[in-house]
Amino acid sequence: MRHNTHWYLVFAVALAALLPACADDSEVQLIASARNYLAKNDTQAAVIQLKNALQQQPSSGEARFLLGQALLQGGDAAGAEVELRRALDLKYDAAQVTPLLAKAMLRQGEFDKLTQQFAATELSDPKAMAALQLTLAEAYMAQRAPDKARTAVGKALALQPEAVDALLMLARIKAVAAEYDSALAATDELLAKHPDSVEGWKLKGDLLARAKSDTAGAIAAYEKAVALQPKRVDLHAALISLYFANKDMAGANRQFEAMKAAAPDDALTKFYAAQMLFAREDYKGAQQAVQALLRDTPENPAVLQLAGAIEMKLRLPDTAEVFLSKAVLLQPNFLAARRLLAKVQLQKNQPARALNTLRPVLDTADPETLLIAGQAELINGDTPAADRYFARAAASSADIARTQTALALTQLAKGHSAEALSELQSLASSDKGATADLALISVRMSMGDYAAALKAIDALEKKRPDSALAADLRGRISVLRRDVPEARKNFEEALKRDPRYLPAVMSLAAMDAVLNKPDAAKARFDDYLKLEPKSVPALLALASLKQRAGGTPEEVAALIQAAIDANPADAEPRIALVNHYLQLGDTKAALATAQAAAAAVPNDPDVQDKLARTLMAGGDINLAASIFGKIAVQQADPVLGHLGLAETSLAKQDFAAAYKSAKRALELAPRSVAAQRLAVLAAMSAKRPQDALSVARDMQAQQPKEALGYILEGDIELSQQHPDAAAAAFRKALATTNPSQAPARLHAALLQSKKDAEAKKFADGWLQSHPKDALFMFYLGDAATARNDYLAAEKQYRALLQLQPNNAIALNNLSNVLLKQGKPGALALAEQANKAAPGQPALMDTLATALAADKQYAKAIEMQKQAVEKAPNAVGLKLNLAKIYLQSGDKANARSELEALLKAGNDFPQRGEASELLKTVSSS
Repeated sequence: MRHNTHWYLVFAVALAALLPACADDSEVQLIASARNYLAKNDTQAAVIQLKNALQQQPSSGEARFLLGQALLQGGDAAGAEVELRRALDLKYDAAQVTPLLAKAMLRQGEFDKLTQQFAATELSDPKAMAALQLTLAEAYMAQRAPDKARTAVGKALALQPEAVDALLMLARIKAVAAEYDSALAATDELLAKHPDSVEGWKLKGDLLARAKSDTAGAIAAYEKAVALQPKRVDLHAALISLYFANKDMAGANRQFEAMKAAAPDDALTKFYAAQMLFAREDYKGAQQAVQALLRDTPENPAVLQLAGAIEMKLRLPDTAEVFLSKAVLLQPNFLAARRLLAKVQLQKNQPARALNTLRPVLDTADPETLLIAGQAELINGDTPAADRYFARAAASSADIARTQTALALTQLAKGHSAEALSELQSLASSDKGATADLALISVRMSMGDYAAALKAIDALEKKRPDSALAADLRGRISVLRRDVPEARKNFEEALKRDPRYLPAVMSLAAMDAVLNKPDAAKARFDDYLKLEPKSVPALLALASLKQRAGGTPEEVAALIQAAIDANPADAEPRIALVNHYLQLGDTKAALATAQAAAAAVPNDPDVQDKLARTLMAGGDINLAASIFGKIAVQQADPVLGHLGLAETSLAKQDFAAAYKSAKRALELAPRSVAAQRLAVLAAMSAKRPQDALSVARDMQAQQPKEALGYILEGDIELSQQHPDAAAAAFRKALATTNPSQAPARLHAALLQSKKDAEAKKFADGWLQSHPKDALFMFYLGDAATARNDYLAAEKQYRALLQLQPNNAIALNNLSNVLLKQGKPGALALAEQANKAAPGQPALMDTLATALAADKQYAKAIEMQKQAVEKAPNAVGLKLNLAKIYLQSGDKANARSELEALLKAGNDFPQRGEASELLKTVSSS
């Protein structure tokens, strides 16, 4: 015991002797120690010392400043901002604090706050002021304000003409503005003054590689940067990428060995190890290497993209799609991943999904992306759209065949048909690939030269004898020629070659549906789903088929839900389910589904857009506008956001804001039809017809062979009471490839200007020269119905039915016209319409009316009840049910229906009619 006590006393004395020494670690010593650690870049030790100093003296401005500096160096920008602001509050030297505070805000993305707070700040120290101006320049670049960024860099250079960072920033600003020659000159000036600037040599390499395609010069620049900093793995990576692009595997191997020697354990080195295996076509080895990377960095887009590319080479498209979808979700502007994902989707015969994947980048797409989009449109059956994408493609210099193909298509677009077609034909014959063949087929089909298109398909088939695409394209030409048996034969051949070829399944199912064989169409999808049980497009097509065949809303929703379950990360089926509920008028279910979609696929702009539009449908305009605003500042698809903001502004009747947002959408996507239409609508709502005309004429200049620009011009002139100018614009639309609504719009304009005889002469002449223009016949029938000219309407609908005997809408409309005239045959037509398109409430309503007119009241009431059940929010259906009850003599049920309609308190167009009917029923 004594021994232990003695030991304790000795320890206590020793500890007491030490305490004064600890106390001597004053605030000054702790701060000095922290500065020493910061000089060694040991930020953790510096933070500990500074926090100890602040325990002793919380009001030390110097300790606060140094702690902010240490936190910023350590990556904690938010914590740094807090401490630096405290240092300013404690009156520590603003010249030291302010540049670091601005940098902390920059790293947090507080660009607006930064520029607002410090744009007018003046610091006494020239070096500090120059540093602040450079940070402001970076913020301005993030705000897409390059002119302000240049001004800020100019101020920095005025203060420090030789500053490396300022000279480098100026060169980068010029590079971003695509002033490549000037950027290179600025970089050379920087390197003349600072030949040891690693970032300067790297920037020169970047500019030479990307802007000038000077591979040799870029390699030389990167090599100088590597010589200055041999352990910089990003410099080694840049060189390896250049060697890959130049197909110099020896150079790539040599550089990778240097990279491995410099930083063997670096994650980027391991990534390039997988890349090298991939380049050597050792796909199994690459797969093992990338799986190890995925364990460490499961959300690295570059690693995911490489993993997807490897899975494609191993013929595992489903796994490839999972990796690539995640890469695109994490980094929406990752073009290589997006392009590869579209290729996978094409490989899986999903052209619509491939187009959806590419859509956010198509306005500014590179040649390869445009060619993929063209192939997708061709497989999808839209040859004019395929033609446009092929014509826009400008190829890389490394791919001569694609370059020549693109040039030939450009000549075609300019009208140099014979020469360009000959060039395309020659390219298709000499090129081992299929690019020129597909372009030639697309052009021939769009020209209507089906015989030449078939010859081109024969040539394609020789290159790819087992391809389902060739048989599918023959089937499409047969459809265009109205040779149904031959079309069916070709689609069946496509499926024989590839049972998983979905476009052929869809074509055959569509043909079955037209022939009123919904069970046969369903069987095709059932067979396909046995092979591809998780095919989202097939499940959605089956849901659409079920809906057209009169399936219940629950059955349709179940099929769409199955598509969601098949691929929970796919936005398309989730959006389809929202649309399903919106069509039913069930806004509550639609909103819940849209919110679930936004939670499941949080970064998808289309999902966010659908959520905002669902909120608009429910009346929550402000929250919708907030979501559209967030989409507008995202990189993925800001056009959607600006379009949505325009629509919410229109809903609020803030027409100036609507036009501003629509114009911004047009600036980002000058060829976007949605943006063009909305800009015209917003301009007209804001009473700016000249601006609306300017948009319409821009459309005409962009697409002189398309009708829409001329039709919009005519509509604008018509709204300004200029019928002659409107008619002139509509006549220009008539001369385009696809006049669309132009004949109807011209006819309406002539009637509006009281030129009835001219309108009749035009209609007769147009139908004589275009006897199969069903759209114009529909218009004439509807227009005649609107003016109660039922004989003329009957004539048009009957003529239309000669062309399209099973057109459900024409059958329905003719039935209505006969009912109005009290003529026989209405019931048979209504029954035929419902057989052609079962389960459609509007058609069921006409059938119920026809049954009631035939005094088959029980059947009429049952049919109308079913229509109401399918569209519970359609007031007109409920009113017609009350009328049928009244016709049948059932006044009690008629009264009940009318009272329920009026008691709901909602305003609706037929409210007066319902009130009068209720008075009649109640008084009798």
